[in-house]
Amino acid sequence: MDNDIRKKIWQICRDHGILEKEWESYHDEPPAYDRFPYAPYIPDKWNKILVLGTTQKINTRNNGDKEYRQSLLDVSDENMIFRLGNSRVTCVESDEQIGVEDWDNGFLKIAMLSGFPGSKLSEFGVSNAIPWELSRVDKERNNFLQFKSINFWKSIFHLIKPKCVISTGRFGHHTILLCYPREMKFKYFNLLSPQAPNIAFNLFDEEDLYFRYPEIRLAMEKNSKIIKRSDPRWGRFVFFSAHAVSKIRSTLV
Repeated sequence: MDNDIRKKIWQICRDHGILEKEWESYHDEPPAYDRFPYAPYIPDKWNKILVLGTTQKINTRNNGDKEYRQSLLDVSDENMIFRLGNSRVTCVESDEQIGVEDWDNGFLKIAMLSGFPGSKLSEFGVSNAIPWELSRVDKERNNFLQFKSINFWKSIFHLIKPKCVISTGRFGHHTILLCYPREMKFKYFNLLSPQAPNIAFNLFDEEDLYFRYPEIRLAMEKNSKIIKRSDPRWGRFVFFSAHAVSKIRSTLV
């Protein structure tokens, strides 16, 4: 990431933090890792495509990752804000784990390689539509964080100027749709959440999907480290990637 852009993103994150007067809306004093939105992961050779999951799961009440939480609490504010793809936080390199669940588990990786076959995984920008932690039970807090996220992304989009933004799930769709700066003219579309319970993938013939979308077979066969044929999630990967490619084709025409 360009150093000047990094400084400006840092300032945007600081400017959009949760103020003390907003703690009542948060329904608590936010933990250190939730006081500021975190920066999107933007690689050096960015293809100008930004892929957004929904939110991080950090708190144990959200089935979060205790080790990841402790790593965040042990680092500086700068590393906490630039946490995505940061090995000081994840303890692994960015090609293994960025810190966005649906990217790290492979669903979005295969979908993006299928939808944009000319791109490499290392070229995508990645983040979550809600750069704070959503609650499993507190709807008012979630509404507050969504409002904060809308204003945050308005500032970020004007700075980084993506050519395409992909979000997932209901929260992602409503957040990006409400802050979508039309004058920027980037392409935007929303996908189903890869984790949403559904049986739709069982309703389609796998070979027929390969026939319609041959790029999916190629992406999956070339990236066996992400998903192996023996993995029980294979059918979900195929269906989700077909869903993504269909959306991408129709949006980019």
